[in-house]
Amino acid sequence: MASIRCADIEKLVQFEKDRQDAITEFERIKTQFKTINENLLSKWQGAGAKQYKKETDHILEEITSIVKRKGIDILRV
Repeated sequence: MASIRCADIEKLVQFEKDRQDAITEFERIKTQFKTINENLLSKWQGAGAKQYKKETDHILEEITSIVKRKGIDILRV
């Protein structure tokens, strides 16, 4: 007699919710970071503005790169 096995998908459902929450939060943080920098740089006159922009652009590139390497893009299934 074959036994019936039931799969508890509650953890999978929670993972899907957490995954989407993490993606949404990451995008919100990136958007807020970009907005803050755009506002700051629109008012910045003089020395350091170009270097600051270069550094913050680099930070965004690195954060995105790290996230991709750590597999968050894999979660975008």
